Amino acid sequence: MRSEQHPPKEVAFVKTALLMLDRSRLEAIDKELPHPLLLRDVLKDTGVQHATVFPLKHVRTSMGTNYQAVRHIVRDSMKVDQSGAFYDTLKWLAYRQWQAGSAANSPGFQCPHCREEITQGLAHNSDAGPCPHCNAEVFLSDVWGFHLDMEEDSAQESLAPFANIYYAGFLHDGEKEVVEAASVLSIARGSGFPTPSELGVMPMSFLNGMGEAASECRRFALDRMRAGDLVEASRILDAMEAVYEELITFDYSDAMTGGLRRTTDALRAVVERTRSDLTATTSQHELVEELKRTREALGK
Repeated sequence: MRSEQHPPKEVAFVKTALLMLDRSRLEAIDKELPHPLLLRDVLKDTGVQHATVFPLKHVRTSMGTNYQAVRHIVRDSMKVDQSGAFYDTLKWLAYRQWQAGSAANSPGFQCPHCREEITQGLAHNSDAGPCPHCNAEVFLSDVWGFHLDMEEDSAQESLAPFANIYYAGFLHDGEKEVVEAASVLSIARGSGFPTPSELGVMPMSFLNGMGEAASECRRFALDRMRAGDLVEASRILDAMEAVYEELITFDYSDAMTGGLRRTTDALRAVVERTRSDLTATTSQHELVEELKRTREALGK
């Protein structure tokens, strides 16, 4: 999809569907004169749809990302169009070739890879060169920043011109998954939680993602219990409870929080089950240890 604003923003919209049919119910329908209501009942709730939206910068080609492909296209087009007249003009301007005996470098510009300023520019009359900061190849055409219209670092910014997609929930779901992945990792490692600004997500996506991440961490707690590491299991449970205690303070309508209340209720059930499992495991562990001590005492 392409927006009408200038510079235009482009996003890719992917939607997939999974269709599951009950063959026994389907075979019970008359093949010659199928009743439409029976067909409706068979097809009801059989389609599971998934959709996502992402900036075209994240679409990869043989040249790398779409962003890098545009850089190559800009350079190659200037070299080909009008038998290279545009590119020759670019070099004439960049290297001040109207001055007799000029050995000037190109103007300074921002590296399209690391975003550092290449203050000394490119060497005189060169078509490309390495960035002094990241050593990645930069082109003379990068000097004028023709590729910058394709800069799509934020999905929110990319989708802003497409209100029907921006508010449809696809962006919210994608951001929520990012938050969930980052938060699960932080809980498992015992590091600090990420912030919405660090992840570049909206507040409601962050809150829901944190809730689902805490629920996912139950499996880590169970794994630690099975391994006999009750201290680590207790730490994970404490982190889950900390997330829950924060989420219950957001008492707003679902329209504002993206269904946070349901996420919080589900997390509460997970926390309670995990606490019950940890309590039972701790008691069993203490019983086993006591039996070991009793056996050792009787053996003496």
